[in-house]
Amino acid sequence: MAKFLPRLTHLAPLLLAAAGAPAALAQPAAPAAAPAAATALPIYTLSAKPSVVIADAAGLAVLAARVKQDTDAALANPALPPAQRALFEAAGIQAALLLGDYDTALALARQSAARARDGASLPLAGLLTKALMAARDAGPDTGARQAAFAAALRASLAPVPVALAGDRVRAQRASFAAFDPAVVVKAFAAQLDPVYARRNGLELPLATELMGTGFAMQVLSVYRTVLLEAIDAYLASAGTPPASIWPERSFALPPGTGTPIAVAIWDNGFDPADYPGQRLDAAGCGTLAFDQKLAPASGDLLAVPGQWRGREAELISLQQGASDANRGLDTEEARHYRERFAGTPAKDLRAFIDAVAFAQRYVHGSRVAAIAAAGNPAIRLQNIRMETRFSMDEDRLAAFPAAVRSGIDHMKRCGVRIANLSWGISRNSIEGVFIANGLEPDPFRRRQKVERLYAIVADALRAGIASAPDILFVAAAGNDAADLDSDEAAPASLSLPNLITVGAVDEAGRATGFSRSGAAVAVHANGVNVAATLPGAARATFSGTSAAAPYVTNLAAKLLALNPRLTTGELVSLIRSSADARTAAGISLVNPARARQALAATGGTAR
Repeated sequence: MAKFLPRLTHLAPLLLAAAGAPAALAQPAAPAAAPAAATALPIYTLSAKPSVVIADAAGLAVLAARVKQDTDAALANPALPPAQRALFEAAGIQAALLLGDYDTALALARQSAARARDGASLPLAGLLTKALMAARDAGPDTGARQAAFAAALRASLAPVPVALAGDRVRAQRASFAAFDPAVVVKAFAAQLDPVYARRNGLELPLATELMGTGFAMQVLSVYRTVLLEAIDAYLASAGTPPASIWPERSFALPPGTGTPIAVAIWDNGFDPADYPGQRLDAAGCGTLAFDQKLAPASGDLLAVPGQWRGREAELISLQQGASDANRGLDTEEARHYRERFAGTPAKDLRAFIDAVAFAQRYVHGSRVAAIAAAGNPAIRLQNIRMETRFSMDEDRLAAFPAAVRSGIDHMKRCGVRIANLSWGISRNSIEGVFIANGLEPDPFRRRQKVERLYAIVADALRAGIASAPDILFVAAAGNDAADLDSDEAAPASLSLPNLITVGAVDEAGRATGFSRSGAAVAVHANGVNVAATLPGAARATFSGTSAAAPYVTNLAAKLLALNPRLTTGELVSLIRSSADARTAAGISLVNPARARQALAATGGTAR
């Protein structure tokens, strides 16, 4: 559910405004049922290309003044649909900040955060804006402004419990630490400039992105050091970071233990040869593959682009470095990635970014399979390879239902008991693609297309999963911090007895700044810095609900290996009932050790 720019460029700016409010493109899509009240999103022409304007304070101010006029008018309309109100509020915040109107920015941030269902958004709303107000009032001396900024930030953070907001603040810290103006300018040149050229303008969400990122460049050049120090002091107030809770919860099956259980990894592909003794090798049950157009294909892994063939290990290392850099980590891979990015000529940068993005998809299924198979000699992995980067094209997505039926029928024929789906699609992600690529400017027609495309995906998955009651489908909740109750995603939001949706927490069992939430999320598992061995990679960790879901798949496969007579319903009940009680924040930590004990208590197997 990626946006058009890397996380490196799009998180810090909006956090400066609302300190936890979702980014502009992460708002729920406007409901198609109320098109009459919709307001066409304005499109803005600039004095120069976005990659130039982003570093031009005067050019940004001109844009901000125009945006302020539009947002003031739109927000005065009481009939404005909620999703569009959120977009105009986000734009209004950024415009106000660039114009020095901190009071308006703060009011809009609080107004937006007041609608959030979590407990952290409102206490954090406008927190950095208040620090900027204190710095402004300290006078012209830079040192005095920095001191006032730091003091105000520390004072605002102090009453907010780390247990409530620590995950959000940690995510923000990583964004601030990773923010590199030189990288931002190059990324905008490679990704946003072409969009601007195609449309001869930027639609409101992309203009918001431009304003927010430009403002972040201005602010972080002055306050980065004291900002990070204040955040570190706040997080340190919680004491020594707790150790990982997951080793004591996990268990492994000894070699030769358990009944073989077939598990499908429905993802971008993995190499079954990496799992000798753990792959499903029954006749006719090998890899089932589809190409990007969802037509039948062959091959266990995605086809590597020509210029990178034979250099897969290098590509994987670059992808790891990009991931580390986006999380603010100073690893060898992150340093190498930054050097390569900085040294890539402008004309080749788009291809470089695309290659790193491809690498993420290329290794994704392997990472998922490694987590699902860990410590389980009884697992038998099946490879269902389907490119999870869907084309937002009705003709191509028309093939999706047939591909789903084919994949699930293949699983049923081969006796698969569990299928891991560490991917998904939402209305918001579809609309984000339209906006980012300058497609379909009319908001009513765009929402109609969004609804049609989402319905194709959701209906196909709902019918397919329902047709296989003997298979447990394990879905990842998603990584854009949205609420599944208000912004549906398929398969995560589907309500089916043989589907369980998994959210992500960190090593200590704390909430993350990215995992989707909502009643549809049944349990949570570790999704931060999870190690997963990859062929040819010296080091491989990744974060996301994509890592949390296969942890639950791993548990389900072990429970079935110990008692293959368990029905899908019994399996779901065992996983959910053995998890920790749901907290006020909606988190229920899965507990494999307790699940095994509960199974033993029923006479299912010896401990």
